Amino acid sequence: MDSLTQIVLGAAVGELIAGRKIGNQAMLWGAVAGTIPDLDVLANPFLDIVQELRWHRSLMHSILFAVLLSPLLGWLFNWLGTKYKLKFLSEMSFWRWTNLFFWGMITHSWLDMFTTWGTKIFYPFSDYGYATKTVFVIDFFYTIPFLILLLWARFLPAFKGNSYSGSYNEKRAFLVWFGVGMSSFYLLMGVINQQRVNSVFEENLKAQNIDYLRYDTKTTPLNILLWNNIVETEDGYYSGYYSVLDENKSANYNYFDKNWQLLDPIKDNEKVKQLLEVPQGYYTVKTRTENGKKIYQINDLRFGQLDGWQNGDGDFVFTYLITEDENGNLSFEQKRNNYAEGFELVGQLFGRALGN
Repeated sequence: MDSLTQIVLGAAVGELIAGRKIGNQAMLWGAVAGTIPDLDVLANPFLDIVQELRWHRSLMHSILFAVLLSPLLGWLFNWLGTKYKLKFLSEMSFWRWTNLFFWGMITHSWLDMFTTWGTKIFYPFSDYGYATKTVFVIDFFYTIPFLILLLWARFLPAFKGNSYSGSYNEKRAFLVWFGVGMSSFYLLMGVINQQRVNSVFEENLKAQNIDYLRYDTKTTPLNILLWNNIVETEDGYYSGYYSVLDENKSANYNYFDKNWQLLDPIKDNEKVKQLLEVPQGYYTVKTRTENGKKIYQINDLRFGQLDGWQNGDGDFVFTYLITEDENGNLSFEQKRNNYAEGFELVGQLFGRALGN
């Protein structure tokens, strides 16, 4: 999820674990803990695009990382509290600090697993990115109500009487738990909606005599109403959309050829193999020649298309380019998107999500 959402969730975790001990400081350090996994982006300047794609949401989003780092941070904060007699540090034990950082980091990874990209939570024992694909990476319907309740709790006094020594204001915990409950219910509704639309998609595939190998269903940007179904066949993919607010249960599909054979000249290159692991088998290939160089275009189908998505004519959101020079050397890059098209796409998707 986006950084703001992870800060909100981390701050909520901090309040529930440590609010009774250190008041508003708990939200601060919970937000820090909830941000730590996404610091993996700091390595991006030192990685090429293939390494960057494989590194993101791997080690620093894993259970192992949270298990190893949280006691180290717990020891550090406990030591600082003992050495420098800082009130907000010394009020907390080693185990409470460890719990705050562990749950702040691990809930970050759990939330990311609901999105489309995939989170390698069992890394390095497994390189597979787990993803339910039931909420978009930015969803204001998840974040804003949660944020409002968190801010409401934040501006209530944490203690009655003297700071840290007075009785804790239980209304803060109630508001935060309510925010956790609302946001978790939203995630649950995403899972339920996905199951509902899967049955509709399966009925349509059967009615349209589409013989498929597998399919992948994901929500579209900023909502859990409109869903995209990517269906793999022997030679290509079908892409269709359905909203839970649609009056009828029909889905129209656009078709895309795989064209995987176009990669035959470079398929044995190790970097190419690593790049092809990213879309998890949902990709198409195109080639062209520019200035004497051959360019292989790999379209990741999991994230849909920009303007023209209704008819299957738009550029794909995630597209990777492999350029082969005259000496056979390969260079890799990610195609940049036009953000104006992205804003236009959101408006179109919302209209379609409402059943239009």
